[in-house]
Amino acid sequence: MINIDTLFLEINSVCNIHCKYCFYEKGELSRSSSRISPTALKVFFESFGENLQIQSVSLSGGEILLHREIEDLLKTVRQFVPHVLIMTNGTLLSSTTIQMLEKYVDEVHVSLDSITSSYHEKQRGLHRKTLNGLELLRASRIPMKTIVMTVSNGNKDQIDEVRKYAKEYSFLFQMHPVDNFNSSTIRRPNTCKSLTKSIMINAKSQIYPCFHLQTDAYLLGDLNNFNFQDFLSRRKDIIAYLLPKLPCYRNRCWPLI
Repeated sequence: MINIDTLFLEINSVCNIHCKYCFYEKGELSRSSSRISPTALKVFFESFGENLQIQSVSLSGGEILLHREIEDLLKTVRQFVPHVLIMTNGTLLSSTTIQMLEKYVDEVHVSLDSITSSYHEKQRGLHRKTLNGLELLRASRIPMKTIVMTVSNGNKDQIDEVRKYAKEYSFLFQMHPVDNFNSSTIRRPNTCKSLTKSIMINAKSQIYPCFHLQTDAYLLGDLNNFNFQDFLSRRKDIIAYLLPKLPCYRNRCWPLI
C-alpha cells in the first residue's frame, strides 16, 4: 500500500496572464499545448486498485480553468480522492464556473499579491478581474477558500494589508516566498514530506516524485503509457537514493511541503 498525502496534478501549462516569477515565464519550464487527459488519469487510478491511498489532490496549471475538460477531470478525481483542491489566478471565475466547482471541489486557492498598490498588476496583470473573482468566490458554497500571497522584497510591506483583506472577507491566508525574499517570519520546515508523501504529474503527463524533481533521472512513468510495476520499482529506487541527500529541498523547495 502506498499512502500519499497529496497528488499534484499540473493539468495544463497555458495561462491567460504572465506572472514574472512563474517557472514558465522565467524559462525554467516550457509551455505547450499538452494537458492531462481525464481518461488517462482514470486508468492511472484504476491501475493501483486498493494499493494506493491518496488523501488530497491539488490541481494547478497554467491556469486550470483554461483546460477544455476541466469538469471531466474534476469528476474523475472526485471518484477516487476525498479532498480536491484547485489553484487559480481567479480571473476566469464566474457564477457558472463556481456552480460547477461547487459540485467537486473542497478548497480553492487564489493568488493575490496586493490590494491597493500596483504590485499585483505589474507582477501578474488583471488585478481587477482577480478581485472580482474573489468577490464571487466569497459567496460560494465551497468549504475552504484561501488567498495565497507570493511574497518578495517588492511587496513584503503589504503582507498585513492582504492578510486583513482575507480576514475581512472570510478567506484563509497563506504566504509563499520567492527565492530572493528572506524573512525570519517565514520558516522552512526541518523535514521534507514531499519525496515520500507526494506524487506529481505534469501537463505532459510525466510522473515525478515532486515538482522540483522534473528531470529524466527521476521520471517515474508516463500517464499515457502507465506501467504499475515499473512505477513501484522506480519510486522505491529514487526514494532510497534521494532521501538521505534531499538536494532540492536544501536549495529552494518552499511551496510543496
